[in-house]
This record gives sequence, structure tokens and C-alpha cells, in this order.
Amino acid sequence: MPNTMCAEATSVDFSAAEFKRNAKAYAEHKRVVDAIATGIAKANGGYDNFDDAIAQIRSVWESLRDQVSRGGGYTPDAAQGFGSNNAAQIASAITGDKTSVTEIRKAFATLGK
Repeated sequence: MPNTMCAEATSVDFSAAEFKRNAKAYAEHKRVVDAIATGIAKANGGYDNFDDAIAQIRSVWESLRDQVSRGGGYTPDAAQGFGSNNAAQIASAITGDKTSVTEIRKAFATLGK
């Protein structure tokens, strides 16, 4: 009787190399893929599909980038937990272009040497 439980299945249409390539791509973008998949899987308040997720994310991203360029004059109340950061600085940090405190301290210490 042939063994139907093979360690590696073969297919004319899909290869082990493709499977490995997809796994590598997933590993490189895991956080984003998982976030979108979680949003799609939500029964309420999630995304309808991948395209819907991308459209909503693009809208939020564009709003935050607009906040970076126009939000310098507004500083939320300190009780909200943002310290003395203005709206532009907050959006800049959320979208990843603000240098972390650790990086600033390291650069400043290096400059002082």
C-alpha cells in the first residue's frame, strides 16, 4: 500500500521553492500581513477584504502625513499623555520618521566625544 503521508508533496503547479519563497516573504512582512489578516477575520469593525484594508490604511496614513505637515501649531493638553509634543511630532512618531530618544542620546554622546 503506498504511503499517502509524504513529508514533501510535489505538484506540477506549485513547487517547494515557491513555498519557501512565500515563507521568506511572509517572514519579512509578518507584522503587516498578520495585522491585515486579523482585521479581515474580525466579525465586526474589521476589513471587508485585502483591498479594503489597504484603502483604509492609505486614508489613515495620508491623514497622519497631513498632520505632520500642518500640525505643528497644535499641542494637545498634557493630560492626554503626549507630553509637550505637538500634533506634527506625534504623527511623525506614529509614521516612523521620528528618531527615538535612544538614538538621539547616542548621537549626542557621539558628537560630544
